[in-house]
Amino acid sequence: MNQTHHIIPKHEWKERFTSLEGYHASDNKVVLSIVQHAEAHQWLYETYHRWGDHLASQMLRGQLTKDEGRRIAAREANIGRVYTSETKEKIRLWHSGRKLTDTHKSSIQRSCAGIHQGADNPFFGRKHSSESITKIKQARAICPVCGIETVAGNIARWHGIRCRKNTKC
Repeated sequence: MNQTHHIIPKHEWKERFTSLEGYHASDNKVVLSIVQHAEAHQWLYETYHRWGDHLASQMLRGQLTKDEGRRIAAREANIGRVYTSETKEKIRLWHSGRKLTDTHKSSIQRSCAGIHQGADNPFFGRKHSSESITKIKQARAICPVCGIETVAGNIARWHGIRCRKNTKC
């Protein structure tokens, strides 16, 4: 079975020309077999290192389903995206008060099952000494963005550049 391959792929066309006008022109198409089409995208990936070509190659080879490909494409397209404070507020409002269904909760539990539990946990069978517990409690820091004093680990995880009050993001 033959497929039409765009010489300049859609993801690259958008980067170059910002619109899809001319994308389907006959001088941007070539007819290839599925194997040749996958190899063409693999070559483009190895040459230009664009994730879209790698994704197309995997989908054409049957290594990814269409749904998996769409999910990966959505994730990759949003990496490094900077949201305005208005957009952040809309996202926050959409998530606030949202209840997870029992089905969703059980799927989360299944996906996390066995991760760092029991013998798989690197700290399994060990306990913090009272001296270590005291050091952990005393290791406090102040967030340079919002000024909250908290445990040093929380600063690294939730504050600094990740702080909610950070307006630079």
